[in-house]
Amino acid sequence: MTMPAQPSHMNRAQRNIAWIEEWCRQPDGGMICLSTHARETVAAISTEPQPPRPLPTELAAYLALLHLAGPEYRHGPWAGGGVDGATLWRAAGPDLRAVLSRDGDAIVCPELGTRYPAPPDPCV
Repeated sequence: MTMPAQPSHMNRAQRNIAWIEEWCRQPDGGMICLSTHARETVAAISTEPQPPRPLPTELAAYLALLHLAGPEYRHGPWAGGGVDGATLWRAAGPDLRAVLSRDGDAIVCPELGTRYPAPPDPCV
């Protein structure tokens, strides 16, 4: 299942916000409607890779999914949240779970070849 492209008239932050609200879910399964503060945080992270501290767990999970299976996968794994795999799995909506798989505590997007958390760097 290929994710639909976001409209080209949107900037990066707008595309990221729209993707989160379409593909992610609240812990109770409800739809996501990011608050103004969360939207500002996503916009800031879209231009500055360092997340503000502290970052709410749910928002960190949404951002991790955005980098795992969304349009930000090209920019590498999200390392700003420290979210565990179970939280990440719960944050994925059912349509997103259909393209993800679990590997222990890691979540994998086979189609894109991405993994969260990223495997450790063998050179470190």
